[in-house]
Amino acid sequence: MPAGSRQRHRYLPLSGPALSIVSINIKGFSGCKAEILATVANRFDILCMQETHSGPAQHRPTIPGMKLAAETRHRQYGSAIFSRPNLKIEEVWTHTTEGNIETITVALPNISVTSVYKAPTIPFLYTELPERCKRRFHISISDFNAHSTSWGYENNNQDGDEVETWHESKHLTLIHNAKLHKSFHSARWKRGYNPDLACVSSDIASRSEKEVLDPIPHTQHRPIAITVRSALQATTVPFRRRFNLRKANWLSFQQEIEHSISNIPPFPNNYSNFTDLLKRSARRHIPRGCQTQYIPGLSETSSDLLKAYYEEYNKDPFSSTTMELGETLISEVGEERRKVWKEMIENTNMTNNSRKAWATIRRLGEDHTTHNHNGHSKLGFSWWPTAVTNTAANPQENTIAQWYQTNYNQPALSPNPST
Repeated sequence: MPAGSRQRHRYLPLSGPALSIVSINIKGFSGCKAEILATVANRFDILCMQETHSGPAQHRPTIPGMKLAAETRHRQYGSAIFSRPNLKIEEVWTHTTEGNIETITVALPNISVTSVYKAPTIPFLYTELPERCKRRFHISISDFNAHSTSWGYENNNQDGDEVETWHESKHLTLIHNAKLHKSFHSARWKRGYNPDLACVSSDIASRSEKEVLDPIPHTQHRPIAITVRSALQATTVPFRRRFNLRKANWLSFQQEIEHSISNIPPFPNNYSNFTDLLKRSARRHIPRGCQTQYIPGLSETSSDLLKAYYEEYNKDPFSSTTMELGETLISEVGEERRKVWKEMIENTNMTNNSRKAWATIRRLGEDHTTHNHNGHSKLGFSWWPTAVTNTAANPQENTIAQWYQTNYNQPALSPNPST
């Protein structure tokens, strides 16, 4: 299993990613940078490096806690891939074109990872992987030095068009988030760019997340990371203890209060003793736990499916069985979420529970402002009074579904099951 070296949460096996990769154009490998990379790469399975500047006569690069899986030596360029010591690597392939485009591929069970480095003055040319390194899924995380509006440049160049054509031909999806930091900051032009790209097989693109890490000294590039997670992610909420009054043992609570209150004399200065008694008894007989991770829409049927997915995911997160179970699980959980949403929309009554109804309408209209008692938005939203007028003029429209269909000429559609 690719992430077999990572110890997962014993109660939530999906808390760990299926595979995590980090890449950095190091601009010359050194011992100091190796120490910094050791702290950065401790949470990743694979580390890709470009421009190591390690010639044939120099020592092989080493990083504490990682093993060198493959390397291409070159005094001006140079690339390397490191991995966790117990990561199972089935095949390794290195290739350098006549124009010094360096490609390194490591093949894991059911997935392969490729690091590509292309200098800015060299035309892009992709080299086909050998059959022994081809897997069902593929990840390429590289420094292409290509320009395209798809990853934040103002215009396209020929290399950018070639890279996009290659993505389409190999069914790869670019993982890019314009809100992240630029991966390269030019000291000369005082601007940021994105020459470092990451693309994954389209089948796992929805489960992949890109991250731009903090910069490393003596290189203008930031590390970029790709994390492939499980098909279904648990929602995390803050840990806040609350009394669960529905599960309270009220009989025992009452008996303990009645038994102990006789020992407290009825004087005002003993009020603190009385409140302490209530708190002690409540902690004994009223549960106040907090579940910090949960999966909305999980039914009894999908719970059994989730358990089977757990087992297969821990064996191999990229096997065909795991992927099929994941797709089925997402479908069932999505259908359950759609069902709950539909019932909530249809059963919320505009007359009997207007506060809940209007809160839902604000969410549907993406109105995150607050309103005063006159119904006017503090930030100047104008649709609220109109909606009140429309509802008052049509008293028969008691449900949100009816109101939404009347005012927007469309039914209250259910949300995306994947969200």
